[in-house]
Amino acid sequence: MAMWHATSTPRSQPVLKSRRREELRALPIVVAAFLLRLWIASGTFLNPDEALHFLVANKLSWAAAFKASLSTAHPPGLIFVLYFWRHLGTSELVLRLPSILAGTVFCWLFFRWLERVFDRNAAWIGLLLASFLPPVIALSTEIRQYAFLLMFMAGAMDLFEQALAQRSWLKMSGSGLCLCLALTFHYSALLFALAFGIYGLLRILKHPTDPEVLASWGIGQLGALALFGYFYVHHIAHLAANTMSQQTIAGWLSNSYYHPGKQNVLLFAFARTFGVFQFVFGQLAIGDVAGIAFFASIVLLLRRRTWIVAAFLALPFLVACALAIGGKYPYGGTRHSAFLVPFAIAGASVAIDFLLKGRLKSGFVVAALILFSSALFGKPHRPYITRADQSSAHMQQAVRFLREHVRPGESILTDYQSGLLLGHYLCEQKPMVFNTSVTGFEEFTCQGLRVISTGPQVQIFSDATFLDPRLWASLSDGFGVLAGQKVWVLQAGWDLGLAAQGPLKSFGKNIEVSEFVAPKR
Repeated sequence: MAMWHATSTPRSQPVLKSRRREELRALPIVVAAFLLRLWIASGTFLNPDEALHFLVANKLSWAAAFKASLSTAHPPGLIFVLYFWRHLGTSELVLRLPSILAGTVFCWLFFRWLERVFDRNAAWIGLLLASFLPPVIALSTEIRQYAFLLMFMAGAMDLFEQALAQRSWLKMSGSGLCLCLALTFHYSALLFALAFGIYGLLRILKHPTDPEVLASWGIGQLGALALFGYFYVHHIAHLAANTMSQQTIAGWLSNSYYHPGKQNVLLFAFARTFGVFQFVFGQLAIGDVAGIAFFASIVLLLRRRTWIVAAFLALPFLVACALAIGGKYPYGGTRHSAFLVPFAIAGASVAIDFLLKGRLKSGFVVAALILFSSALFGKPHRPYITRADQSSAHMQQAVRFLREHVRPGESILTDYQSGLLLGHYLCEQKPMVFNTSVTGFEEFTCQGLRVISTGPQVQIFSDATFLDPRLWASLSDGFGVLAGQKVWVLQAGWDLGLAAQGPLKSFGKNIEVSEFVAPKR
């Protein structure tokens, strides 16, 4: 089993023809991956994050969209895609289609990279896992940045291997361009860029290449560094003051950061690393086994003296773990570790291929068992909504209910995540104008209905935040919601926190409408 066939010498014609035949044979799997993603992305309403991304992009000019993107925790790549793409349609499926396409292309490019760096069998196993693991599918069936991140990462790696093998400065330039594009979609690409840069330098030192190829590689690295510098000065440096970022770090992502004095650093690194594999493979036991297989593949590669490739698989994990220990970036079983997907799957695929002694049919069986176990016994990581509860019909019924029952002069009160969803559907995907004159609130009117939403400080209502006298004092002073007036309350999204306020009407388990009488001050 050739564990690393990428060299700096051009390929022979028979080898190139054989590779093209393998790529053609892989096309049915790639098409099946696309169709499965298409089906999963259809028939469900947007989640709050998806609605936020569209809201930011749905502006009258690209400059306004870019300015709005600075309020988020991500670079503007996805916002620009949505800004132009929305002219083709604004249905859930149409808006999700760019991510679906990017996620599908990732599978194709990942297969090509695996076949170049490892071997045919590992590439086929990796293709099956990347195409059909439920968590990897989920990354490309929502309006998020991760599918684009993975696609451009895979493109950068695949073109880099081709550039060295064919001594092509043009393909090396393409690799650098893909690296820069990855940085425009998600800041975790910086962690990949660091590992990829070290790997590229080691490869070039081991196999010197033509000066123009080396120059193209250097320009790509400098371009990525300059792009990151621009984003750092104009965006990243200001994220500490972003309310949503602060709440995320202190809230559901807290477990993905190391807390000195409260945790053992080695136990943190061990647990969070296996958490990554549990996330990627979608099932706890399968993820733990995949993690062990990954470490076995590193040992195998070192024994075969392909230490540069071994270092490339391990470096992204080491960088991510170090940043989490330093409190700079989350590390563990969350989608924020999505940039580790190619390396986790590659390592597991190499180990499976080795244990099966190159028997490809047996590799297909093992991959199928992994996929079956993940789909049948896996549990999605929070936050999530079941497909049945996220049916588009539920959202349509909720909006229709409000239009039929809310009378002129009455107000609809929502928390922030619910306001994002209601604004998207009640305003029929048109650009929205907000009144933010009252601190901590956003007001908008659509279809003759007035909606008062909390700001990002109150993502989800709890009984405590909803009944807080300061909330109702602000509603009275700022919006004229007086004691004794009826207020309609909508909650929609991942978690509904008003346990004590019984819903008047439920639409699945994740949309509720209630009536409430404004309390006396």
